[in-house]
Amino acid sequence: MLRSPRRRDCGVKHAALVTKNGEVFTWGEDSGGRLGHGTREDSAHPRLVESLTVSNVDFVACGEFHTCAVTTTGELYTWGDGTHNVGLLGHGNDVGHWIPKRISGALEGLQVAYVSCGTWHTAFITSMGQLFTFGDGSFGVLGHGDLKSVSYPKEVESLSGLKTIAVACGVWHTVAIVEVIVTRSSSSLKLSAGKLFTWGDGDKHRLGHGDKEARLKPSCVATLIDHDFYRVACGHNLTVALTTSGQVLSMGNAVYGQLGNP
Repeated sequence: MLRSPRRRDCGVKHAALVTKNGEVFTWGEDSGGRLGHGTREDSAHPRLVESLTVSNVDFVACGEFHTCAVTTTGELYTWGDGTHNVGLLGHGNDVGHWIPKRISGALEGLQVAYVSCGTWHTAFITSMGQLFTFGDGSFGVLGHGDLKSVSYPKEVESLSGLKTIAVACGVWHTVAIVEVIVTRSSSSLKLSAGKLFTWGDGDKHRLGHGDKEARLKPSCVATLIDHDFYRVACGHNLTVALTTSGQVLSMGNAVYGQLGNP
């Protein structure tokens, strides 16, 4: 019997969780192998991903077509339907994988600490605070300054040297919280604070920059510069961020009341 999961995440038609013992369970629709069981069978109940039992998994994330897992030693595994576009799984090709496969190459010597899956792209943070992305580059969602897709993990160079502490992927936009050194006006005391950076498709004002223009690189949300952010999440057309003081700020499409403002 499953005890309380340590981590969990939901895709569009599947879900995954990590137990306190570091085991991964998935269930839902298996289309393209996103459950990681090596079969084409859907699962109505949580089922152990057996190929990961040799690893102690710390974190799991679900996209619409793929799934990612981070081990306690900082290795990143991906699996699912890689045929939709080049690079969705980060292995340098458009091949699908029905069981988890570790991403190597660019990640040798690095430890992954956190991962977020969008529909067509993935972003992750290393233990040193480096931000990497891969997948479909439409609207500049990867943050590399262009619209090119990337089939291997690539560091977001404009944030190089800074420490990214959180990241979230929407369908066509990405949001990160980056530590920035700030100086209090009343003294020379310098403190680090989490600032909100957004990029990708600006439609529906989901980037928070006051316009609907796309951003090809991470851009700090100037109107929120006085806040210290801690966590962030993305929907299809919205962004929600949590500050260290407990404030919840939202931006994007409010047509269904999803921003939480009357």
